[in-house]
Amino acid sequence: MDRIALFLIFVLFSFAFSQLPQEYALLSEFLQKRDLALGERLLRDYPNAVFVDDMRLLLAEEYYRRGELRRAEELLKEINPRALKFDYVERYAHLWRAMNLDKKTALLNLPHLFKDYIPEVFLTEEEKLKVGQELIKRRQYREAINLLQDIPKACSLLGEAYERLRLYKEAMEVLKNCDGREGTLRYVKVVFNVSEEEFKRALLRLKGYEEYNQALFYAGRLSLYRENYQKALEWFSMMEEGYQKHFQSGLVLFILEDYQRAVDAFQKALNLSSSEEEKAQAHFWLYKSYEKLGNFQKAGEHLLKASKGTGFYSTMAKVQLGEPVATRGLKAFFASAEETSMASIIRSITEAGFLHYARLEAFRNIDKFTTSDIIAIQKFDPFLAIRLAVRRFGIRSDIYQYVAYPTPYREFVEEAYKTFGVDKNLIWAVMRQESLFDPLAISPSGAKGLMQLMDFTAREVSQRYRIPNNVFSPRENILLGTAYLKEIIELWNGDWVRAIASYNAGPNRVRGFIQHADPYVFIETIPISETRNYVKRVLENYYIYRALN
Repeated sequence: MDRIALFLIFVLFSFAFSQLPQEYALLSEFLQKRDLALGERLLRDYPNAVFVDDMRLLLAEEYYRRGELRRAEELLKEINPRALKFDYVERYAHLWRAMNLDKKTALLNLPHLFKDYIPEVFLTEEEKLKVGQELIKRRQYREAINLLQDIPKACSLLGEAYERLRLYKEAMEVLKNCDGREGTLRYVKVVFNVSEEEFKRALLRLKGYEEYNQALFYAGRLSLYRENYQKALEWFSMMEEGYQKHFQSGLVLFILEDYQRAVDAFQKALNLSSSEEEKAQAHFWLYKSYEKLGNFQKAGEHLLKASKGTGFYSTMAKVQLGEPVATRGLKAFFASAEETSMASIIRSITEAGFLHYARLEAFRNIDKFTTSDIIAIQKFDPFLAIRLAVRRFGIRSDIYQYVAYPTPYREFVEEAYKTFGVDKNLIWAVMRQESLFDPLAISPSGAKGLMQLMDFTAREVSQRYRIPNNVFSPRENILLGTAYLKEIIELWNGDWVRAIASYNAGPNRVRGFIQHADPYVFIETIPISETRNYVKRVLENYYIYRALN
């Protein structure tokens, strides 16, 4: 019996790796042996491999280590650094520095890693603009200011850098001379914080352009956050006719308990809505307003209509009505799906330890994927399955609906639930919004892993609960993230809305928001659009998971 079992294991193992493309078998061998001839063969025989730039870097490092500097330099210069794996980029920069290669090339390729070269390199105006833009994108504002301060064409970028540093006086000085609408809009927003009269004068420069509405929307929302409700109404009323003009006015009137005027504003917003999501939002707030007026028949009609739309408010309307938020109705339709050759190839590359390359291969060959492939891929890479479903078949497709809300890492989520008592559906809801179930995810701000933990948060939670601080391990990341989620739920005395907002923006920042008692008013008045949308998406995810599970 033991021999039969061993034979079956051998056959299954051999079959799995028989699907592995030859270049990946050779790559595995190279990583074990660091054989230069084998590496050169890979470059020669597979010049279009998705890992070709990574292979060049690995070879360059090995040649450098052995003192063969000429070949190391040749390989390094052939690399497109923006095509490197995220964890290879700094290795590339380190080797480039070690070999003392051209500083200008380095700076133009990766400004954020070579910013210390700026004083030593001559750049044209266009090159400075390109480098400055990248530095601002990477939040290196002071370096961008030093580089761009003498370039008139850079006024909008310079103003943005000063504004990000909250140097409003300097931002105004730079932006007031900007000719373009983008720079003017930024100037109008900055000057709003200093002088209302100057704001009104500057606003005239945008009349007739879409930026005019954007500036008034900004002024209205900022007044709303400052609880200056009459001013907020004034700015919103000046906006050109459109959905946001009336929805935002309705929100302010609702806060002021002027429910009849709120109804009028939300009705106008509904009439001007251009998407199912906007319709659901307007209907939901009409329901809330009519309910406050005691007109429960009208309130019920609008709640029912809100449930027929899409997005957060449609989901919340279904919850209020006790209607099913989601179903597994498509399960039987896809149950017979079998793994085809494309899914088998992607699985074999993933199981060989090349998750990143497996995803690149999938997107390169996306036209070859069937719904059966995507269902098979969901079992070992839900992130990839969701992305493929959207790109290949669209967000309204049946296959997307089927794979959109998976429940991966069940054993780790179960462990986190038993340890910390946090609802499993909430854990999946947060995980979906944070990383879309990508264990290797890194955000621009440095949050990492499935539940997107910042280094300092992971470190502190790790010490408190004696959980290993390994943010790229699915188990540890889920445990750390759930422990932190438990803490902030307790901090807000079980208030999930504020806890979810805190997971995204931090508890201290959330304490600074207006603490409206009505959860929907609180959500709509969150001053950070990213956090506002995040709370909506996580709550929507939660109710969908609760319905499915």
